[in-house]
This record gives sequence, C-alpha cells and structure tokens, in this order.
Amino acid sequence: IEVTSAGKSCATGSARLPEDAVPPPSLDRFPPASPPAAENRPAASAASLPVGGTLNSLPLEASAEYAASYLRDVRETDGLYAREGLVHPGSVLRMCNHALLQNVLLGPWIHVGSEVQNFSAARVGETLVARSYVAANYERKEHLFVELDVLVLSGGTRPVAQVRHTAIYRPRQVAAA
Repeated sequence: IEVTSAGKSCATGSARLPEDAVPPPSLDRFPPASPPAAENRPAASAASLPVGGTLNSLPLEASAEYAASYLRDVRETDGLYAREGLVHPGSVLRMCNHALLQNVLLGPWIHVGSEVQNFSAARVGETLVARSYVAANYERKEHLFVELDVLVLSGGTRPVAQVRHTAIYRPRQVAAA
C-alpha cells in the first residue's frame, strides 16, 4: 500500500505471511525490568539509549474500557475487535512507543516505522507489557535514530508480537534550534 499527497509518496506499507511459521524468540533475550520512575528518566541520547540497553514498559491492563476508548480514538469502524474481544493491533504497536517513552525523556520525536511479526492475538482483559532492547542507535541526515527490538507479551509470558521499532528521537530541526 502507498499513501500519496500532491503526487509525492508519503508512506508505504506491506504485509505478507512467511512460508514457514516463525517461532517466537526466547524470553531470555528480553529480560524483565521496570522502567525508571518518570521523574528519573534521562534525556534521550546515545548514552541513555546504548545498543543492548534494556527498555521495558509498565504493564498495561487492556480493560474493556481501554479497548473501547482506543477504538473510538482511532475511529475504528469494523466491529470485529469489540465483537471478538480483541485488542486492536495499534495498541500493540503503542506498547513499543511506551517502551521508549517510559524510559527516556523525549522532545519532539517521530515514529519512523515498524516491522511486525505477530504470534497471537491480544485479548481484552489481558495485561500487556513490552520488553525491548536497543538494537541500533545512529545518525542519518543529521537525525538521531533508535531501533528497538521489542517483544510484546500478554500475561508476562505469551508472545503477542515482535517488533523492530524505529524512531527519530532527535530530529535535526531540534538540534539546530
């Protein structure tokens, strides 16, 4: 899929099924840890986002109220999620943002992209948590990027999705200001 505006490509996306089922990664690669208290989060930087560093989210109870609110907020019109008691996949991706936001202080930032491998559906009433580590931290075109390898779990043990989550944590415009 491609989104264009004024004749320019703004976003692209694709989906496919692997030829063989992909097993979830070992939980050993994603150790449990609590993020720092909000007032103790360091500013996002190469030092606070070191390659291999752990960034985990706080648990999120995907209550019926939370799920319904999310569906309203994103204007989801398909009744599938509410009817089947499923957590919207956007909430799963939001957990990746939480892994970043709950560990470092960010100014303006940009979610650049995510590569998602789903393993199971998250259900309303379950508690989700994101466990991740910094897979890469680099500069490109004067933007500072971080790539997280994130495992979203339900109940602390069941893999829901693994996500390669990429963000610009310091846009060049901010650095120049």
